[in-house]
Amino acid sequence: QRELDGERCTRIAAFRSCQAPFVDIAWTALDRWFRAVPGAPGIALKVLVDQCVLMPVSVASFFACMGAMEGLDARACAERARRGFAPAVSCAVPFWSCAHVITFGVVPPLWRVTWTSTVAVVWSAFMSRANQQAAGKLKMPVDEDQLELGSPSSLEGTSTEPARCPGSIPS
Repeated sequence: QRELDGERCTRIAAFRSCQAPFVDIAWTALDRWFRAVPGAPGIALKVLVDQCVLMPVSVASFFACMGAMEGLDARACAERARRGFAPAVSCAVPFWSCAHVITFGVVPPLWRVTWTSTVAVVWSAFMSRANQQAAGKLKMPVDEDQLELGSPSSLEGTSTEPARCPGSIPS
């Protein structure tokens, strides 16, 4: 049985509310910069710039901000960002590239933040799990072959496996 972690939800909501205006400004700039490139090539350019410029900054700042809001010092925040970055990026690229084909190809600019905020509900759940994993707080099952009779069935912070990407099929 799981309970809602209000503090964790508040930290994620605070990060997303601070991030959204910057993303909106960046996407408005992309629309201006690539106005002369219509159709699929323009959409592809916007997705590419988003994933190469905005996404890495967003992912790294997410982990650093979560650490800061949890009371970590600057060194520990940087370590959290380092540990969480690669696994999150490996999921962010396919997830957000697909979402942004719709963002830049279908959704009118006025509704982009609303659309991506809706999609970000799934992404935020993934990132919350990835943050807990990078912090070493996530309980993961231990290999049954390594268990001794009477030992616990889970250990805190023992997993090296990244959180599964949103929409991935469990292995």
